[in-house]
Amino acid sequence: NASVPLYADGPMDFKDVYQGRNQSVRTIARARHVQGALVSTTRTQYINFENAWGEGIDLRVYPSWIGIRKVIVVNAVPTTTALALNFDFIVQTSEPIADGDTSQTWTQSSDLDFTTRQARIGDILIKPALWWDSGGPRSTVPIRFAERNGKTLLRKTVPLGLLNKATLPFFTDDDFNFDAGSGTGSVTKSGGDW
Repeated sequence: NASVPLYADGPMDFKDVYQGRNQSVRTIARARHVQGALVSTTRTQYINFENAWGEGIDLRVYPSWIGIRKVIVVNAVPTTTALALNFDFIVQTSEPIADGDTSQTWTQSSDLDFTTRQARIGDILIKPALWWDSGGPRSTVPIRFAERNGKTLLRKTVPLGLLNKATLPFFTDDDFNFDAGSGTGSVTKSGGDW
């Protein structure tokens, strides 16, 4: 089950109830307080939070019965002196966070980088983050769990060198999902209508 907030900086909930599980993850984008709009195409539906990460950088949320996909869309490269853009989501869960390949539980003593492998929150799978543009194939972008100021963060880092070479718009995603085929999922909205 997935719940998408009315505003970009509101709580986004994902609950895995597949095969009797009862695991929950809440993520909160460290984004602007902008209202989402429902976008329907012939192939899909998503919630778009325009300029959620600053002028020209949107957050799209694709909730489904098997998971939730968060896509950051860079329509314009920001003017900044930073070497990279960080996109942070606060993660709240009572489930253990682990390396998806080794099943080793993350201890928060250092960052858990899963750029080239999967991570898990309980049994909920988190795939590596990908990036793509209209000019080429998909590739991974740095993604990690980090402990900062007492908060657990899911942090995606996009090097500006990569953005400067991209054909805009530039997309980067990460997926929270569970085993397909259960038919038990649902999508709800929280906080009003889009």
